[in-house]
Amino acid sequence: MKQTTNIKYSYCLDEDGEIVHIQELNKENRLRSRFFCISCAQEMVAKIGNGDRVKHFAHKSDCSCNSESYLHKLAKLLIRKKFMSSDSFPITFSSFNRDITCCESSTCPLYETYSCRKEEEEYIKRDLKFYNGRVVYDTCKEEVTVGDFRPDLLLTCSTKPEREPVFIEVFKTHESDERKMSSKYKIIETRKIESEKDIQHIIKWGFIENENCIMRNFHPKVPSIKLNNRHIIRFSLFKNWAAKVDEIINEQYVLTCADANIRIYRESIRELNLKEKFITVDEEKEIRPNPFQQGLVYLVKKGLPIRNCIICEYYRHNEFRLSSLCILYKHLQLPNSKPRQSTANECSKFRLNQSLMEIPLSVLEENILEVPFEKQ
Repeated sequence: MKQTTNIKYSYCLDEDGEIVHIQELNKENRLRSRFFCISCAQEMVAKIGNGDRVKHFAHKSDCSCNSESYLHKLAKLLIRKKFMSSDSFPITFSSFNRDITCCESSTCPLYETYSCRKEEEEYIKRDLKFYNGRVVYDTCKEEVTVGDFRPDLLLTCSTKPEREPVFIEVFKTHESDERKMSSKYKIIETRKIESEKDIQHIIKWGFIENENCIMRNFHPKVPSIKLNNRHIIRFSLFKNWAAKVDEIINEQYVLTCADANIRIYRESIRELNLKEKFITVDEEKEIRPNPFQQGLVYLVKKGLPIRNCIICEYYRHNEFRLSSLCILYKHLQLPNSKPRQSTANECSKFRLNQSLMEIPLSVLEENILEVPFEKQ
């Protein structure tokens, strides 16, 4: 009786029942054992050949063996062998878009609903054998009855027999019926096995949802993440009462919440993190302090006797020039209309801007977080 298919078998069993791949054999060792078909148990011979001829096993005599049964049994054998002989067996859940909120959102003083989150495509990778250093599943048995079902392979944990098992189903001819797939059991079913390559893909990469298998009743925990992607503005004050505002340092490094407690200037006497660049205090009066004004006013209200041109009554915004300037610079015989901040230390006309000083400290505190370091 002729074989129903004309495939070239790459695997068979030796006399000890161990699985053998054709590439393990050569002209010298192929006669040291007898080989038998995984599917029909009939004797096979190793076709080594010469040159570019593909090595393969073939039945010694005509039989009714077919690829459907061979591939189904081969898949079970190789998956079980891989599971039992390896330290890990990876499982990858399909990608999905998730909205991630920083894991420190409930405690971080810099947290903002829209700034401290991101959306990304996520893959979740796990291991069927170990997770966080602990055994998950360590036994893999073939054709064991569980309740009303008899899966192709059954994963269980010998040290935790109460742990729910995992069914592995090999889809070659028939998919699992709806009753099984809608049951409470965790199920991994392969995509249709068309060739030995499909099996080898699973052995090499593990189970990958929607690529080489489908999964049911798995609910992997999504790990929490500290995002460190919240941009901040850093206000720094120096001994001469001059201030500096940075969002980027060293011409490329963007400051984020990961830097919130790190002092960036060794010579500074105070540093503040600002959540937002501008805050609106009074829309009618158009009071919208910039980062320099926020930091300086905040520290004045905290008791520092700061003298800085930026918070002087005579330092005004000029719409024509689109910048701020000292309106008394000619009277004071200053070299230009925009003096250095520390000029206020020697200026007889310095007066704190009362509109800025009316900003409630509580409003500033909502946008400011001090950097903890020893004050000089």
